[in-house]
Amino acid sequence: MKKIFFCVMLLFSTSTVANSALDLLDDIADSTLTHHVEPTSKQNHQKSPLDAYILKIHSTITHNFHETKKFSGKRCAAKIAMSRQGKIESILKTEGDSDLCKEVISVIEATDFPRPPSDDVWNQIRTFTLDFAV
Repeated sequence: MKKIFFCVMLLFSTSTVANSALDLLDDIADSTLTHHVEPTSKQNHQKSPLDAYILKIHSTITHNFHETKKFSGKRCAAKIAMSRQGKIESILKTEGDSDLCKEVISVIEATDFPRPPSDDVWNQIRTFTLDFAV
Protein backbone atom coordinates (compact mmCIF):
# COMPACT_ATOMS: atom_id res chain seq x y z
CA MET A 1 0.00 0.00 0.00
CA LYS A 2 1.35 3.42 -0.96
CA LYS A 3 1.95 5.87 1.88
CA ILE A 4 -0.10 9.06 1.82
CA PHE A 5 1.50 12.15 3.32
CA PHE A 6 -0.92 14.05 5.50
CA CYS A 7 -0.30 17.38 7.17
CA VAL A 8 -2.76 19.56 9.05
CA MET A 9 -2.17 23.27 9.38
CA LEU A 10 -4.13 24.66 12.29
CA LEU A 11 -5.20 28.28 11.95
CA PHE A 12 -5.31 30.19 15.21
CA SER A 13 -6.20 33.71 16.13
CA THR A 14 -3.97 34.94 18.92
CA SER A 15 -6.94 35.14 21.27
CA THR A 16 -7.56 31.38 21.05
CA VAL A 17 -4.00 30.19 21.62
CA ALA A 18 -3.10 29.24 25.16
CA ASN A 19 -0.25 31.19 26.76
CA SER A 20 1.91 28.07 26.97
CA ALA A 21 1.50 27.53 23.23
CA LEU A 22 2.41 31.16 22.62
CA ASP A 23 5.58 30.64 24.63
CA LEU A 24 6.49 27.73 22.37
CA LEU A 25 5.66 29.68 19.24
CA ASP A 26 7.04 33.09 20.17
CA ASP A 27 9.45 33.02 17.25
CA ILE A 28 6.65 32.44 14.72
CA ALA A 29 5.34 35.73 13.38
CA ASP A 30 2.28 34.48 11.54
CA SER A 31 -0.84 32.77 12.88
CA THR A 32 -0.36 29.37 11.23
CA LEU A 33 0.95 26.30 13.01
CA THR A 34 1.84 23.26 10.94
CA HIS A 35 0.89 20.17 12.89
CA HIS A 36 2.33 17.05 11.31
CA VAL A 37 1.39 13.76 12.92
CA GLU A 38 2.80 10.44 11.71
CA PRO A 39 0.78 7.28 12.26
CA THR A 40 2.74 4.99 14.58
CA SER A 41 2.30 1.49 15.86
CA LYS A 42 4.29 2.09 19.05
CA GLN A 43 1.97 1.40 21.95
CA ASN A 44 4.14 3.22 24.49
CA HIS A 45 4.11 6.51 22.58
CA GLN A 46 1.59 8.78 24.34
CA LYS A 47 -0.25 11.10 21.96
CA SER A 48 -1.95 14.33 22.90
CA PRO A 49 -5.75 14.40 22.40
CA LEU A 50 -5.19 16.70 19.39
CA ASP A 51 -2.64 14.31 17.83
CA ALA A 52 -4.96 11.35 18.43
CA TYR A 53 -7.88 13.18 16.80
CA ILE A 54 -5.78 14.23 13.79
CA LEU A 55 -4.74 10.58 13.37
CA LYS A 56 -8.43 9.59 13.39
CA ILE A 57 -9.09 12.13 10.63
CA HIS A 58 -6.06 10.81 8.72
CA SER A 59 -7.24 7.22 9.08
CA THR A 60 -10.78 8.09 8.02
CA ILE A 61 -9.70 9.97 4.89
CA THR A 62 -7.01 7.51 3.78
CA HIS A 63 -9.37 4.57 4.34
CA ASN A 64 -11.86 6.18 1.93
CA PHE A 65 -9.28 7.33 -0.65
CA HIS A 66 -8.66 4.59 -3.22
CA GLU A 67 -6.95 6.41 -6.12
CA THR A 68 -3.33 6.33 -4.93
CA LYS A 69 -1.81 5.09 -8.22
CA LYS A 70 -3.74 7.58 -10.35
CA PHE A 71 -2.49 10.57 -8.32
CA SER A 72 1.02 9.39 -7.44
CA GLY A 73 3.37 12.35 -6.95
CA LYS A 74 0.57 14.91 -6.73
CA ARG A 75 -0.65 17.04 -3.83
CA CYS A 76 -3.64 19.11 -2.80
CA ALA A 77 -4.20 21.63 -0.03
CA ALA A 78 -7.70 22.49 1.14
CA LYS A 79 -8.97 24.79 3.89
CA ILE A 80 -11.62 23.05 6.01
CA ALA A 81 -14.05 24.31 8.64
CA MET A 82 -15.55 21.72 10.99
CA SER A 83 -18.53 21.92 13.35
CA ARG A 84 -18.34 20.83 16.99
CA GLN A 85 -20.13 17.62 15.93
CA GLY A 86 -17.38 16.80 13.40
CA LYS A 87 -19.42 17.80 10.34
CA ILE A 88 -17.62 19.62 7.53
CA GLU A 89 -19.06 23.13 7.27
CA SER A 90 -16.93 24.24 4.34
CA ILE A 91 -14.04 23.04 2.22
CA LEU A 92 -12.07 25.12 -0.26
CA LYS A 93 -9.16 24.11 -2.47
CA THR A 94 -6.24 26.43 -1.78
CA GLU A 95 -3.59 24.92 -4.05
CA GLY A 96 -2.47 21.78 -5.82
CA ASP A 97 -3.49 19.42 -8.59
CA SER A 98 -7.08 20.15 -9.64
CA ASP A 99 -8.06 16.52 -10.28
CA LEU A 100 -6.60 15.32 -6.98
CA CYS A 101 -8.30 18.19 -5.14
CA LYS A 102 -11.66 17.27 -6.67
CA GLU A 103 -11.17 13.67 -5.51
CA VAL A 104 -10.01 14.68 -2.02
CA ILE A 105 -12.90 17.13 -1.61
CA SER A 106 -15.33 14.44 -2.79
CA VAL A 107 -13.94 11.94 -0.26
CA ILE A 108 -14.05 14.49 2.56
CA GLU A 109 -17.63 15.54 1.76
CA ALA A 110 -18.75 11.88 1.73
CA THR A 111 -16.98 11.01 4.98
CA ASP A 112 -18.49 10.96 8.45
CA PHE A 113 -15.76 12.26 10.73
CA PRO A 114 -15.65 11.41 14.42
CA ARG A 115 -16.79 14.14 16.78
CA PRO A 116 -13.84 16.02 18.34
CA PRO A 117 -13.30 14.54 21.82
CA SER A 118 -13.40 17.86 23.65
CA ASP A 119 -14.09 21.56 23.22
CA ASP A 120 -10.35 22.17 23.55
CA VAL A 121 -9.51 19.88 20.62
CA TRP A 122 -12.35 21.32 18.54
CA ASN A 123 -11.21 24.88 19.24
CA GLN A 124 -7.76 23.92 17.94
CA ILE A 125 -8.99 22.15 14.80
CA ARG A 126 -12.24 23.92 13.91
CA THR A 127 -10.51 25.58 10.93
CA PHE A 128 -7.50 23.88 9.38
CA THR A 129 -5.68 23.38 6.11
CA LEU A 130 -5.26 19.80 5.00
CA ASP A 131 -2.16 19.16 2.89
CA PHE A 132 -2.72 15.86 1.11
CA ALA A 133 0.03 14.29 -1.01
CA VAL A 134 0.10 10.88 -2.65
